[in-house]
This record gives sequence, C-alpha cells and structure tokens, in this order.
Amino acid sequence: MKLFSLFLVLTFISIFSFGQKEKLDVFFNKADVFMSMNVTNGLVDYQEIAKQRIALDDLILEINTLKVISVEDKSYQKSFLINAYNLLVIKGIIDNFPVQSPKGIIGFFNRKKHEVADFGLVTLNELENDLIRKVYMDARVHFVLVCAGNSCPPLIDEAYAPSKLENQLQVQTKKSMDNPDFIRVNAKEVSISEIFKWYEEDFVTKGSRVIDFINNYRKEKLSSKSKISYYNYDWSLNSQDVFQKEGIKSNILEFTPSKLMGIGQWDVKLFNNLYTQTKSADDNQKITRNESRQSYFTTSIEAYTGITKSSRLNVGAIINLKSNIGNNASALDVFNFKTEQGISRAGISNLGLALKINPFKKLSNFSLQTNFFFPVFKDQAGSFYLDKRSYVWENRFYYDKSFGADKFQVFAQLDLTYNFGELSKDASSDENSGERFANNSLAFPLAVFLSYFPSQNFTVYINAQQYQLVPTVEGGFGQEFTVAGIGAKHQVTPRLNLEISSSIFLRGTSSGLGKTYNLGLRYVY
Repeated sequence: MKLFSLFLVLTFISIFSFGQKEKLDVFFNKADVFMSMNVTNGLVDYQEIAKQRIALDDLILEINTLKVISVEDKSYQKSFLINAYNLLVIKGIIDNFPVQSPKGIIGFFNRKKHEVADFGLVTLNELENDLIRKVYMDARVHFVLVCAGNSCPPLIDEAYAPSKLENQLQVQTKKSMDNPDFIRVNAKEVSISEIFKWYEEDFVTKGSRVIDFINNYRKEKLSSKSKISYYNYDWSLNSQDVFQKEGIKSNILEFTPSKLMGIGQWDVKLFNNLYTQTKSADDNQKITRNESRQSYFTTSIEAYTGITKSSRLNVGAIINLKSNIGNNASALDVFNFKTEQGISRAGISNLGLALKINPFKKLSNFSLQTNFFFPVFKDQAGSFYLDKRSYVWENRFYYDKSFGADKFQVFAQLDLTYNFGELSKDASSDENSGERFANNSLAFPLAVFLSYFPSQNFTVYINAQQYQLVPTVEGGFGQEFTVAGIGAKHQVTPRLNLEISSSIFLRGTSSGLGKTYNLGLRYVY
C-alpha cells in the first residue's frame, strides 16, 4: 500500500511537472515573438511597446503566475529567470515612459517589487543576485541580463530557450568580449566595462584574473601585461527611435562644432541673429541709455563638405546678409529689409571661403577652421551702417569634451580675426567712415558653452563670451565686452536641427550694449 501511494505521488508530480514545462514552452514562444518584433540591433522600440502593450502585459502576467520551482530541468528555470529579468526591465521602462534612463526612475533596481512565478516578490537586484547569480554561479549571465542602459551588453531579438540556452550564453559572451566598444583596446591599456569591477568575484577564480576570463572567450587575446582601466557606464536608455531606425545617429551628439564631415557628407547651416541696442558703454565703461534704439539683423548661410575619407578636411562657403535700422524704430522693422538714407540699410555684406581641419588624428574633438571674407558692398555717403568694409581673415579653434555618461558637454571656441583695410576716412569725405571703424585690428573672442542632454536629440545650454578688439595701428579703434546667454537645440528630423538662443551684453568698453535673439537651422546629410 505504501509503495502504491508513493507511486501515485511520483506519477502526479511527474504529470504536474510535465504540464508546467509545456506552459513554460508557450511562455518562451511568446517571449520569442515579442523580442523579434521589438528589438533591433540590441535596441528596444519602447515607443511602439508603449502604444500597444497588450503583448507585454500578457507576458508579465505569465511571469507572475507560472509555477517554475517544481520543474526539475534547471535549464527551464534558468531560461525563465533570464527572460523574466529582461522583460521586467522593459516593463519598468514602459511604466515610466518616456524616460531617458533607468537610473532616472527611483527604486528601479532595488525597491520596486515584482511577482516572479512561485519565487515570490523580488526586486530586480534580488532577481539577478539571489535567484540567478548565487544559484547558477555562471558569469556568462552578465552578458544576457540587460539593464536598459546603453553600456549593457545588447539585448538579442529572441527569447532565451532551454533547448539552446547553453549556445546562447556562449555566443553572447563571445560577442561581448570581441566587441571593440565593450572591450576597448589601445596601445597603452585595455579599458573594460564596470561590470567586471562590480561583479569581480564572478569572473575570477583562485590564481586567475579578469583578463583571463576575457581571453577565454576572445578571438584576439589580450596581453597578460595589459594595464586595465574601467570606462564610465552609460546609463542612457537603450532605445530605438526614428534616428536609429534609419541608421542615423543624433547629429546633435555626433556632429558637434568640433567634428568634421566625411567624404560626400554635407553640413548646411542657416543662422539668424537679431541684435537690438538700447545702451552703450564709453571708453571708461560708463553706461548710458541711447537716445534711440538701433537694431541689426544678420543671416549667415554656411555650407561645408568633407573631401577626405578620414573626416579630417572640409571645405565650405559662407554668405552674410544684413538688415539694420536706427531712428528708434521697432527691432522687428529690420525684417522689412529696406534701405532708407540715414535710417536703414539691407543687403549682402560679404562672402567667405572656409577650410576646416582636424590637425591631430587622435584628437577628433579638436579642430581649426580658417575663413577669408570679401566685402561685396560699397561705401555710401551718409547711409546707415551695414557692416565693416574690409577683408577679414578669421581663424576659429573648436574643442569639446563630453562627461557624465555623455549627459554633459563643455564646448570652447577661440577666434583670432584680423580686419584688413584702410583707416577710417574723415567724416567729411564721400565715403562712409563708419564702415571702416574696425579696419587694421585684431579680434580674439573666447566663448564657452556648457550643455546638458536630457535626451540624445535635445540639449539645453548656457554660454559666456569675452570679446576683445585691439587696433594694430596708432589711432585705430578698440573695444571689449562680455556676453552671457542661454539656448536649446532640438533634432526635429534625423537630419534637421533647430536651435534657439538669447544673450545679453553685461558690460563693455567703447561698445554698444543690448540683447540678441537667435534662430538657427542645421541640415546634415
């Protein structure tokens, strides 16, 4: 009788276990379809999932209710827990979408509890550390568990399934070890993910090192003498968007002013600047309010193209158009583009040829641009000021540096500009003396920008500039002023950027003081 009872119990357990395996197989198949539809090149289409989340909610319900502990086949349990982790991470992002990083969600990894089958309520950290790492003691899981950050190993477009789990673990680990973005090798050192630092005990055994683990899966072995460092973990969201779907990176991030175009690429800019002046500072920096408002509008059209495969040499052209008005007119009257004797003036002021160079191959975020401008307007006696009538040689030095997981960027620009030409004519002459006021002078403005990127397609910034104009001949004109401003850029389409900004002249010497309002468009292709 006892033997018969034992037989019945074992039979029931076997049937129950078999039934649970079938349910798990259904779960793996659903997860496989979900991943194939929503993951591309390691990136997740969170926008589409958020629009239609029925499939995700169905999978999460199964994660909550399936019975897994009784299934004796450990590959089923291990596969389930890996998929559960990745799907719960996606759910956590969708529950808070739109969001730029899992780190931006309070308690994402260590507070929020999830019902995971019959294992009970656990956080994502507990799921990873207690139910997976401690149980299976397999360092390869670090290359299949994806935390929604861009520095995570890429999520694959299929589910992890018991029948092929071993092969999937091997393949993903090898891909990570051979990925130059994950294992960054240069002549002096090897820079590796902080995953190897956070979980070092998983990758080393007695007498071995992390580099030994890497070499065990890597095609090109690293030297045992290699110096190891850790690069900062990028927690920005591993999200697909319209730019990534079209295979185009955010040009706000990729093409900073310091970067050059590759061969066949074009960078076209339209920048509009309205400066309206209501005050002025004299030679002693004493500020007085102007008797009448003066406003100056400039449209700059610039186009550059790469002529080398190495993206180290660009050529371009620049056109500047002006519309200026005085007589206490409204600042918006500059958009009438009229020329009235002594009151307003409009026209093309100069044309420029440009050459942009990246002088140091290993310093891609530093570049030099040299421009030469030719005046194309004539002096007009008694007319309103249009622009400096001189040949201008302008040299711009660009440098940018990103930090804080690419959320912040410092950009600096130093200009060295020489204004050629005759000294100012006597006011009684037939020529407009005002348009030659800054000839034979050297200008060297320095501008610094601090940008914050809440997303890869949007940035806000603050900036400051100190401008200095020094005459190179006796009796020449000199001035200086300080400007501060704010602005924002948005990538409207994969190729088009929109920029708006404003600044205020804080102080100066022999200078007008006012405000600027700027609108820019940039098209990169």
